[in-house]
Amino acid sequence: MNWIAAAGVWGALGIAIGAFGAHGLPAYLEANGYDAAAIAQRLDTFNTGAQYQMYAALAMLGVGVARLSVPSNLLGAAGWALLAGSLVFSGLLYAIALLSDDFRWLGAIVPIGGLSMIAGWVLIAVAGFARRRLGVSQD
Repeated sequence: MNWIAAAGVWGALGIAIGAFGAHGLPAYLEANGYDAAAIAQRLDTFNTGAQYQMYAALAMLGVGVARLSVPSNLLGAAGWALLAGSLVFSGLLYAIALLSDDFRWLGAIVPIGGLSMIAGWVLIAVAGFARRRLGVSQD
């Protein structure tokens, strides 16, 4: 996987989705009969999804840059964990914010995405420690 290109696409989508959340989502929710408190809560949920999508995009960019100097299966696995985790975590938060309360049960699945993103960051750390152990310069 070209993690630099993937990060660019994921980051661009995160900005576009975040812009929709800031500018289009409030009107959408109001038109669908949600009161001010429900709109605020759904906007917060949506914003959390957009934030974590951007964090994942930045981490994927780091994975891509690191792999330019030292190809690493650990870094590749980290990229996949970050992408899959953010798809689940952010995607389900977007769905919860946009869909009716009948879909609130999706919230039970969201932590799986979070755990996958945590695994991605741990794999980045393990790859970094492995490079140091092998004597690869960190500078």
